[in-house]
Amino acid sequence: MRITNSMMMSRMMLNMNNNLRNMDKEQSDLSTGVKIHRPSDDPVLVARSLKLHTDIAENQQFSKNVDDAYSWLDKTETSLNELNTVLQRTRELSVQASNGLLTAEDSQKIQAEIKQLKEHAIKIGNDTYIGRHIFSGFKTDEKLLNDDGTIAVENTTGQNIEFQVGVSAKITVNVTGDQVFGKIVDKNGDGTADKGLMDTMDDLISAMGKGDSTEISNLLGDLDKHMGNILQVRGEVGARMNTVEVIKDRAEEMTLNFTDLLSKTEDTDMAESVMKLNMLESVYKASLSIGARVIQPTLVDFLR
Repeated sequence: MRITNSMMMSRMMLNMNNNLRNMDKEQSDLSTGVKIHRPSDDPVLVARSLKLHTDIAENQQFSKNVDDAYSWLDKTETSLNELNTVLQRTRELSVQASNGLLTAEDSQKIQAEIKQLKEHAIKIGNDTYIGRHIFSGFKTDEKLLNDDGTIAVENTTGQNIEFQVGVSAKITVNVTGDQVFGKIVDKNGDGTADKGLMDTMDDLISAMGKGDSTEISNLLGDLDKHMGNILQVRGEVGARMNTVEVIKDRAEEMTLNFTDLLSKTEDTDMAESVMKLNMLESVYKASLSIGARVIQPTLVDFLR
């Protein structure tokens, strides 16, 4: 096969362009800080990078859900604690009124304070978190209690609001009105049920108005049951808050791990890339030097 000058020239230009292309790739890696610019650079790494971006975005959303869930639970726990304080004060006043030694004026004063405590309890029952009623089940746009303390949203049992906090993990953030203000099934197992919390407070107010110390004393048992129930619900809320904190720590750790893996997948190894660029630059200069020797002089060169 005869090798012509034009063939040598074409091969030389092809090799020089390849050297320039390789230098351009390394220069782009250094200037942008990433080694993947298009799918053809490395299809396997591109697929892995896309999956990692998806996982990070998903995990960041889970972290936001965890923060929202914790805030909702924290608001619920605060409301339950406040309600427990209200009932504790109601019990103290009821004990005073049940001794039968108070004057009519004293009973009226206690009755007036318990009425105020009931109004406060109603406000707690209608507490909201970012505009959503926390005890109204799925009907978060409606108040749980009417102004007189009667239930406005009936049958909230089982209406659990859940937040997705992981790929296969959900957390219930709400406590329903039936759990707090509803009737409590008798622990003796005979199937009977006591009155709701607001009904018990109404009975106390009515008994104090009549000065019936015996009835007030009998109602203390029901009040204690409601207080015990609220403590139990607070315990459940606290357990959920602890779970959410664990999930939050895990989500933050996973985000760090995904980000680190993404960096190793996409980012340029600066030291290695600089070394390659220097090497390619030397190769390119060598190709220029050799090309100058390969190109044969022509008549034009002698006419200068």
